[in-house]
Amino acid sequence: MSEHNGLQHGNYEPQIRARHKCDQVESELARDRTFQAQWNAIKTQFDVTKFADHKGIIRRHLVGERSMREDWAFRWAKAADRFHSVFDVFCQRWNLYGMRWDHPLLLKLTVNLTPFGTMIFIPAYWSFDSKRDLNWRAITALHKARGVRKQGPKLSANQLAARLEAIHASKLSKEADARKLKGEARIWWMLKKLKRDPRTDERQLRRILAKSRDGS
Repeated sequence: MSEHNGLQHGNYEPQIRARHKCDQVESELARDRTFQAQWNAIKTQFDVTKFADHKGIIRRHLVGERSMREDWAFRWAKAADRFHSVFDVFCQRWNLYGMRWDHPLLLKLTVNLTPFGTMIFIPAYWSFDSKRDLNWRAITALHKARGVRKQGPKLSANQLAARLEAIHASKLSKEADARKLKGEARIWWMLKKLKRDPRTDERQLRRILAKSRDGS
């Protein structure tokens, strides 16, 4: 639960192992003359304080899943429309999600839970190392918090085999009833038909039959 709360407040430390990459680029960007010149040019054309929140942060437009931009209709008539269009391009050029006063807010490597899945975002500037940059154990634990069941070709094949065996066992149980088999004779006959060791525990046979009833 604490990790989930951390994500809500922008703390990705448990999932990320390479914060230094962001720090390095952010430090270089703050000293970049071209970046400063472009930002100063924007401030010359617009009163940027009008577009900042109470913390002094100006945010670009958000990009949705699969880079969808449903609300990004191009508008140029009003000063606010012109500013946001220019600011969006500026942020894309420098890999920013916004500005705080004169400080660039660089995009970070992040892991987020969304209503539809777990999203890993790798910024365009990031030299990604899949083994070293992410804490996969923490990410897996975060994703499994949804109650995700194990999957995979081998697991699916085993589940199918178990399901088919359960169906077969259910049919054998009905046939044993018709033969009026009871007790150990019934168990031995069913295990033989299932090609199981006759010494198999009776509880295991009951578990196989239970799978045919619950559909698992």
